[in-house]
Amino acid sequence: MSKMNALYTVSPKQAPMILERIFQANLVPFLKSPPGRGKSAMFRAFADKWNLELVDIRLSMYEPQDFTGLPFDNGEKSKFKPFDLLPLEGDPLPKGKDGWLILLDEFSHAEPEMIRASYKLILDRMAGQNRIHENALVALAGNSVDDNALANNTGTALNSRVTHLTLGSDPEFWTEQIAAPQGFDHRVIGFISANKDCLNDFDPDQDEHSFCSERTWEFVSRLIKDVNDVSPLTPAIAGTITPGVATSFIQFCEVYKDLISISDVVKDPENCDLPYENVTRWALVTHLAKEANEKNIEALAIYVDRMPIQYVIIFLQMIRGQHALTSNKKVHALLARLGRML
Repeated sequence: MSKMNALYTVSPKQAPMILERIFQANLVPFLKSPPGRGKSAMFRAFADKWNLELVDIRLSMYEPQDFTGLPFDNGEKSKFKPFDLLPLEGDPLPKGKDGWLILLDEFSHAEPEMIRASYKLILDRMAGQNRIHENALVALAGNSVDDNALANNTGTALNSRVTHLTLGSDPEFWTEQIAAPQGFDHRVIGFISANKDCLNDFDPDQDEHSFCSERTWEFVSRLIKDVNDVSPLTPAIAGTITPGVATSFIQFCEVYKDLISISDVVKDPENCDLPYENVTRWALVTHLAKEANEKNIEALAIYVDRMPIQYVIIFLQMIRGQHALTSNKKVHALLARLGRML
């Protein structure tokens, strides 16, 4: 990535605020990134936050007439009857919603004819001969041309009329704000926390069929959930993420077999040995969060509070949403103390 391109790269943490400002200015954002980084999820979260109905249009799957409509005889002249694909002027608001977010996803995958057909929607807020609803926002998402991901150049006519953003990758944000709150497998959270470079290793020139990304790590989490011994799943894991990283991940999972027992932690949380190695600490703290219950939570919180703050944060993120655990006095005190960082 050139230094100039890096100027419009945004982190997942920055992106929501910047997208909001772009929409407030009545502009159209074009969010790009390598595959699997979470562009579509970013817009779904935005639509949820602002109570909008998401109209998710995978542009590569449509034809130009889907936007213009079908011709019909209207007496002396023919007109185009629009499809119900897009919200048009005069349409009622979706039930319980304040409007729509029209996401033209996979934009750079679309054929040039389809990209040209979308210009009128993007530039003039028109679908054929009809104006789209005033309460509808429009956004684009797609892969970068440099990623060798079947992306097509969009042309200067469009490029000068949208706001380009590139979505970066942030391992700490992903583990703390996405993976932990959504209940991803604790071994995935522990591994990425200890090996941040492994979250996303997409290389457009690599020959491997699989690669590490936010999306593929979610797939790994689903593969191994509730499976104690993941080694028999090696082919599936290697076929989901980069094979070399899959080997390291499976080795990391072996660490869990030799961790300090929870019974020892509960017995004496203030004096029980703390592991020194970074990898072991991540494995232990995510294991403790997974096994936390109403009976042991106070002891586990006391023990984890003896670790550096990054381990305490991931522990709290993994148990958040479980009122029986967060209502404990010790946990509540930790949440109060570290609330800003969470």
